[in-house]
Amino acid sequence: MRICLINPRIRVGPAYVIHLGLAYISKVLKSASYTDIKLIDLALHDDWSVERIEEEIKNTNADIWGITGYITIFNSIKWLTELVKKHHPNSTVVVGGSIITASPRLVFENMPEADIGVI
Repeated sequence: MRICLINPRIRVGPAYVIHLGLAYISKVLKSASYTDIKLIDLALHDDWSVERIEEEIKNTNADIWGITGYITIFNSIKWLTELVKKHHPNSTVVVGGSIITASPRLVFENMPEADIGVI
């Protein structure tokens, strides 16, 4: 099973460390014998264009996509779920982080591409 975890951009300017929550999730998955895991931390790649991000998603072949984020970047998370389903319609999209914890109804009513929410 191939898994891709995505951290959207939160602000302008680069982050200097990888998203800790996704790093933990990646480590736990690897400990459970899931070895094909990719982490796309867009906060570390603040110079990536919209086209570059779409190309990265298009070229990443994953069965499960995990996307995290805050409610304040709702539109970015929604856009990423749409891109994933556009290029990988049979994959599963999991939305996690504080967005799903704070507003699960908002997510599922407005992001039909999200299959699962993890609090």
